[in-house]
Order: sequence, then C-alpha cells, then structure tokens
Amino acid sequence: MMTFPPHAALVPMSLTQQGMYFDTHVCAPSDYHVALHLRIHPVEPLLIAQAVAQVMAEQPALRSEVWETREGLSFAVMEHVDAPLEHHDLTGCGTAPSANSRQSVQQMRGTAS
Repeated sequence: MMTFPPHAALVPMSLTQQGMYFDTHVCAPSDYHVALHLRIHPVEPLLIAQAVAQVMAEQPALRSEVWETREGLSFAVMEHVDAPLEHHDLTGCGTAPSANSRQSVQQMRGTAS
C-alpha cells in the first residue's frame, strides 16, 4: 500500500498534463532546461529566500509531486515545502570567467573533472 506524503492533497492530472508527463520520460532532460545569464546587484540571500518562499506558497505546482495510483496519475500537493536554496558568492571572480571561476561553478554543479 502506498503512503502519501503527510498533509498532501491528491489532485488527478488532466489528459494534457499526463501527456506532458509522458513526454518528459521519452525526451532528453535537457529539453526542459532553460539557461539564463542574469547579472544583478548584490541581494541579501535572506531576501531571495523570502521571495522564493512566497512564490512557492502561492503556486501549488511548485509544491507538487507526481504519484501513480490505481486511478491514474495524480499530483500530491503539499501544504508547505522548503526550497532547497544555496548561496554561492562569486564576488571577485571578474566579468570574464577565469579558469578558477569556471572550476568553482563546475564544482558547485558537481560536474568538475
């Protein structure tokens, strides 16, 4: 017997959502990644965390997991989820990526060789 997450509401997927779910299993994961280069002035990590928490509280899709049940695919929507945020201060890395800053970014991503 499956045990659903505590405090989760089960919401059945629409046919469109089921199609998208299927598509994510047959396509390359990189088809769903969007790269964005963004330069901003320094912002306190706490302010970023508060903003992300507010958006997550307002958007149930960001607090959802997919569950396969006998009735079909459903979303388990959690009441609250803590965002897995990490802060990496790259101040002083310069404007053009140096070998050291590229290596630092690769280490953060876990892709360093």
